[in-house]
Amino acid sequence: MSAIRSLLSTFIILILGLNNISQAQLKTININITQEAIKELESHPYTNESVLGTLDFNNTIYNNVELHYRGAYNLSSLIKTSSYRNWKVKTPKQQKFENRREWNFNFDLTIRQYLAYQLLKNAGVPCVSAELVTFSVNNEGHCIFLKFDDPDNKDWLSDTFGDDNGDLYKAAYDMPNQTKYFGDLSYLGALDKNYYLHYRKQTNTDGDLEFDYSSIRKFTDFINNTSDQDFEANIVSHFNVNAFIKYLVVANFIAHWDGYPHRPKNYLLYDNPKDGRWQFIPWDLDATFQSIGHPINTEGSVFYYLDHREPYSNAYNEPLDRPLPWRLMKIKRFRDQYIYEYQQALKTYLNINKVTADILATQNYIDANAPTSSLRRFDTSVDEVLDFINIRYANVSEELSYYKVDNTSILPNLAQFGNMQIYPNPASNIINIELPDVNSYNAKIEILNMLGQCIYSTSIYTNNRPFQVDLTSVPSGQYIVVIYTKLKKYTQKLIINKQ
Repeated sequence: MSAIRSLLSTFIILILGLNNISQAQLKTININITQEAIKELESHPYTNESVLGTLDFNNTIYNNVELHYRGAYNLSSLIKTSSYRNWKVKTPKQQKFENRREWNFNFDLTIRQYLAYQLLKNAGVPCVSAELVTFSVNNEGHCIFLKFDDPDNKDWLSDTFGDDNGDLYKAAYDMPNQTKYFGDLSYLGALDKNYYLHYRKQTNTDGDLEFDYSSIRKFTDFINNTSDQDFEANIVSHFNVNAFIKYLVVANFIAHWDGYPHRPKNYLLYDNPKDGRWQFIPWDLDATFQSIGHPINTEGSVFYYLDHREPYSNAYNEPLDRPLPWRLMKIKRFRDQYIYEYQQALKTYLNINKVTADILATQNYIDANAPTSSLRRFDTSVDEVLDFINIRYANVSEELSYYKVDNTSILPNLAQFGNMQIYPNPASNIINIELPDVNSYNAKIEILNMLGQCIYSTSIYTNNRPFQVDLTSVPSGQYIVVIYTKLKKYTQKLIINKQ
């Protein structure tokens, strides 16, 4: 099998031009830590405080580095079966490592999580950047680890969302042998304390702000308690629906059974001040591409857990409702958007040939650079992932073939239901606009007052991206935004509130 795979990988990679990855070399990273410090970490591995050590990369020594173990059940498994550990590394402010203070290093036994992050990146979903490296402790046990950022790193937030001052929450507190709290995005009441641990605040935690959970409380209130009409009209100004739908597509395809919406955990939410919208950030994607043992696996529907409760082994009394995706999928334009995105994904970033080539290129990358002891633990998983991809692709392709949603039918439908997204709304000076059209073109924008008079107009090249319009010269009031494109005329109400 390995010989056939090697020939196939060379052929596919050469055909698709992806062989450059195998020309790179794995970074080699070493941390130094005393035996006394290791003993301290081992004494309480899930709740340990940081100990100090050094990090060595490319002959540069990073001193006074904070080190501790990371993870829950994967770490628990490692403690029982291996000498390896998952690590969190935090360098001093004045000596950042690759423009970040915090990095995670996971001893992943497969390529699953690495590949999952690559697919999410290809889809345009905001998530951390994963990289395979050779990692060691005290220059011993060199092995392949997965290196990735921490979303609560302000540099990462700023680079990803353009602003690092918002509230960031990590969903769920699920640690071995401890009381578990899950984040299903249900409304938990009017008291901030009800949300503590269900959503762990990662930023803005100084002083009284540590227990200020008003932002997540208000967001879940909106999700659960607004009318259907208000939810449909305003969800896009509260939440980045487009990116979330792309996440749902990838999560469904890779059978991410251990993450939202299948389980109420393993994600973060960021209340981005730049545009006033919440951002969904997937996390811990190791439980993916698995053919057996979970209801979704290779045979699960493309709507698994997106409409109602599904079969699940509820071992920890987890909440079973998922109000956010359920409400979204009841709205025709979002359901159509999900179907259309999935259909397009199978032609692009989830294309069977492309995904197969990426998997084989990753294996070549490992084969060319890693020690033999590291290689053996990846061989079987690559074959398993390839088998999963082939079966899953065939199954979802067949199911999606029954949905007749294409470029010509979906765009008028989306426009009819106001799929043009304007945020923030209400606005002050700057608005962001997203259109459902998949093409690039020149568009004309008009702002009409309630008498139908045009008080502002401009032209812009959309380039199939969110674009900004400066309305500094437009006074407070209620308006109609009209956009003319070669395909359609779009209209939506806008409130401008100058403070």
